[in-house]
Amino acid sequence: MPYSVSYSKSDGVIHAVVSGEIRTCEELTEKALSIMGAAMRRNATRVVVDDRDVNMFVDAHDAHCLANAMDGDNLQVRGFRIACLYSPEYKDIYRIFETGHRNRSLNFRAFTDEKAALDWLVG
Repeated sequence: MPYSVSYSKSDGVIHAVVSGEIRTCEELTEKALSIMGAAMRRNATRVVVDDRDVNMFVDAHDAHCLANAMDGDNLQVRGFRIACLYSPEYKDIYRIFETGHRNRSLNFRAFTDEKAALDWLVG
């Protein structure tokens, strides 16, 4: 089953709720770049990605692939701030996502708590 994304916007923040499963670097990158494209079309630089209903079948290599794709899109100079919500069972891969993004100066943090994510995002 592939993934799907639904969007809403409130108080200048794009909320992208993702469900389904992600199995490849290509799906992971496509998801991330489509969410960032949606944010740009809506003139928003604050994004909450809710991956709590996603089954992730990716590894560190896929995370590296994603970070490189995000870096290549120059998101850091556009002022984006991205908070990603995840299920605790995927803590290890989301920590790898976070490290890879931060190493490329992307303002990205992963959270299990929605309030903490929103506080960081707008703080």
